[in-house]
Amino acid sequence: METTPTKSIFELELNEEGKTQFAGLAQWCYFSAIASLISLAVSVVSAVWIISKLGEDESTIVASTAISLLLNITLLTSANNLKKGLAGADQGTFNLGMAKLATYFRILGIMMIIGLVIGVLAIIVVLLAGASQGFR
Repeated sequence: METTPTKSIFELELNEEGKTQFAGLAQWCYFSAIASLISLAVSVVSAVWIISKLGEDESTIVASTAISLLLNITLLTSANNLKKGLAGADQGTFNLGMAKLATYFRILGIMMIIGLVIGVLAIIVVLLAGASQGFR
């Protein structure tokens, strides 16, 4: 009895429409990363200018710059690998691009969760402070 090999869902092959969609995704990732890097540069310059005027601590600026740079470089690397993988039909490069894109969204998700937790804690603190003051 002859058995026919079955394909897993993860062994899908891209048709032309899928390649076009991924090429568009890669293009928008590239555009977003470049625009974010430019925005980061403008933010750093303005932050340095404000710090020099007010004499504030720059540790927050360094931390946020490092995180933003990490995110944007990850997105840029993803876009480049997706483009190269699609252009050369190189599965390894394409997979690397998808892995970098997944890493980008994981980092964004973690940052979103941290931001939501901090926001909820801030609301609780404000409500408790208001309750202790009698909401005057």
